[in-house]
Amino acid sequence: MSFKACYTLDKNTTLNKNKMNEKQPEKELERVMLWLSEKMRCPLCGFRYNLERIKVIPGGIGKAGAVRVHTDCGECASSLLFALDVRGGEVMLCGIVTDLTYDDAFKFQNRQPLSADDVLNLHRLLADFDGNLNAVLPK
Repeated sequence: MSFKACYTLDKNTTLNKNKMNEKQPEKELERVMLWLSEKMRCPLCGFRYNLERIKVIPGGIGKAGAVRVHTDCGECASSLLFALDVRGGEVMLCGIVTDLTYDDAFKFQNRQPLSADDVLNLHRLLADFDGNLNAVLPK
């Protein structure tokens, strides 16, 4: 399950987009996270996210205010991984419900994506798979 959303900040909430590009945009990002924790709900159970559960993935602050974030629902324990981008008075989100923990998301963030060859090789392996994992896993 994935979702996309675009939020327009309240008139009382102001963000300085230029600060998102500085070396230490923590203050501005903190304001965005606080605002999001008040607006976002779990896509599975509807529970409101808690600010303490929303964690920025280190190294996740990218160009033009793009940030990768992980959070867990305090009610149903589902995990959500999303990218947010702050542009002027708008916060754009693209997220996915996942089984990745925060540590998993951090661990896998710099890995190369699977190639078409990787997928084809796995398909070929599974086509002849007899259920013996010891025979196919590297030792």
